[in-house]
Amino acid sequence: MRSKDWFKINGISSYTVEIYVDTPSVPPMAQQYYTTYQTNFDENSTYSDNIFDDITYSITFYTFYKDFDNTDIYSFLADAQTLEISRLPRYYYKIRQLSLDNPENVFRGEKIRYKLNFRLAPFRYFTENPAISVLNGSVISNNGTRYSKPTLRIVGTGDISVNVNDLTFEVKGLSENQEIIIDSSKFITYSGNELFHNRTTGKYPLLAVGENVISWSGNVKNVEISKNERCY
Repeated sequence: MRSKDWFKINGISSYTVEIYVDTPSVPPMAQQYYTTYQTNFDENSTYSDNIFDDITYSITFYTFYKDFDNTDIYSFLADAQTLEISRLPRYYYKIRQLSLDNPENVFRGEKIRYKLNFRLAPFRYFTENPAISVLNGSVISNNGTRYSKPTLRIVGTGDISVNVNDLTFEVKGLSENQEIIIDSSKFITYSGNELFHNRTTGKYPLLAVGENVISWSGNVKNVEISKNERCY
């Protein structure tokens, strides 16, 4: 039996393990942190912080096996990194933690119910995230509703500088036509298995909501960017 609803773990659909999914709710907005200051007047002042808590979320699903052999289900859920749901097919969530409640017999023992519990990172990401080739001085549009932390793939030689919205990030000592990855989500720069410790300066590039200008200097042969757009 197959329902119209589904969820995907690491891009693989729940259809593959033949489970029936209750219509999944939409995950709530992440709770924003606030700071309250005692003013010694008639009321305190409270200000929102630029920090969001993880999201707690769950999905209920069923199997119609006559036994509890859930090997395929456990394998499907192992090493979960991303979650997609049928209610929000354009987006995915990053999974912090996943747990599965003990299976429960319902309907004469032929229907087995599971509850899947998640702790998700605060924002949703666009599933479509192609690497885009850019020219020096290009305008890049971030279509999300929050600034994003892009990934840049650069082929260059020697010392190079990347400028995004007038903020400069420098990488030193590239060998001839060396390919490097600048990963702003993890705050690391690497080439293959080589981490560029002490060879970068400046703040990692970020893309503001809307238009962003990207340029560079130095001996740069090619630049590609994955925008990693995200929404509240």
